[in-house]
Amino acid sequence: MLETSEKMWEIEREKLMSARIKNRRLFVCALNWLQLLESGRDVIGYFTEREYKKIGIYGAGELAELLVQEMEKSQETQVGYLLDQTAAANRKKYGYPMYLPEEFAVIEDVDMIVVTAITYFESISEALIRIRPEIPVVSLENIIKNRISDFFRS
Repeated sequence: MLETSEKMWEIEREKLMSARIKNRRLFVCALNWLQLLESGRDVIGYFTEREYKKIGIYGAGELAELLVQEMEKSQETQVGYLLDQTAAANRKKYGYPMYLPEEFAVIEDVDMIVVTAITYFESISEALIRIRPEIPVVSLENIIKNRISDFFRS
């Protein structure tokens, strides 16, 4: 009995540590984004510098909502759609069409996909690139880091 209890505790501890790491990355990403905005810059500049006009967003959580809000203020870029594993339950979110990742092969083209599910970026990008290698897939976390480093270089 004690051995089972110790194993259960170890499993629970691992889950908590994993959640802590995920939440820390999300917090740092949001904090960096806020720093970027306070410096008078935004993520839209990343898209306009590369002439990306229509953006697909992977993820439908809080970071996706913030990205949609920022993009709606821009005249240069627009949200094409969202991709998320919860799309079957919610085909529209934030006023945009929402698709399952499996549907990526047959939906309209976008200039790029921004992954807002930053802690799963590697596996998400691999899956999307396998389906449509011609569409760039970039993490929101990397876009924000790129914009911050550009700011400090100029």
